[in-house]
Amino acid sequence: LDFSRDEVRENIWQQLTALLDSCPVRYLKWDMNRSLANVCSAALPAGPAACTERAASYLEALHAPCEWIPFAEAVGRVCARSAGVTPPCYPVALAGERIGEEAARALEGAAHTFGTEGGKIAVLCTEQA
Repeated sequence: LDFSRDEVRENIWQQLTALLDSCPVRYLKWDMNRSLANVCSAALPAGPAACTERAASYLEALHAPCEWIPFAEAVGRVCARSAGVTPPCYPVALAGERIGEEAARALEGAAHTFGTEGGKIAVLCTEQA
């Protein structure tokens, strides 16, 4: 889904409104630091940062065989587990995305990360990429 498109936003709004109107909801918590849907967006300028290559679905990547490799070696590989910098706990690579140089540098230079282990990030095994 490309949330930069008016018709997409309108459709989602209509679906959510219909769902919430159909049941007695007293509390709704929507908590997501980064939309999985705007990995690519027509609203962003052209260039490598504008459109992250989706090589696998989020769930496929989470369940596929993976290996842990150093950040610098992960450039171009498919992320198997979402990883990011904290604070503010913002993912720079989502499961299923091809890891770019900017993401690898951000993880390597950060004092605190999540989704990483000892300076390594999980990527899909080579035969899965």
